[in-house]
Amino acid sequence: MAVPCQVSEAHDATELRRVPGRDQVDADWLLGLLEARPLPAGAVAMGITALDLAIPIFTFVFGRARELGHAALVSAARLAPEFYGLAPNAALTLHRAVIEVVHELGHVGGLRHCAMRPA
Repeated sequence: MAVPCQVSEAHDATELRRVPGRDQVDADWLLGLLEARPLPAGAVAMGITALDLAIPIFTFVFGRARELGHAALVSAARLAPEFYGLAPNAALTLHRAVIEVVHELGHVGGLRHCAMRPA
């Protein structure tokens, strides 16, 4: 099944809001920009960036989405092995990115995180 997509550029990195005291982009602020974009009924905005994302209470996030929202955001920065000083692996980075996109789209679809319970 074909899914219509539209690719567009975002903001200049100098205009991005940073998490106070860190050189990371505020993921909730960036998600808010995606949410503010006009969309056709039933459409979802998926933002994918190479920027390192965080929110004040977490040192980093792989992505953000609001439950039953209409936008989601994924950062490829920490999905790439080279972020951790390892050899680049494009296939692994792409695999991780697809998993994270599906994860965030699950939140848009109304799914929550699972509660971790000891066995």
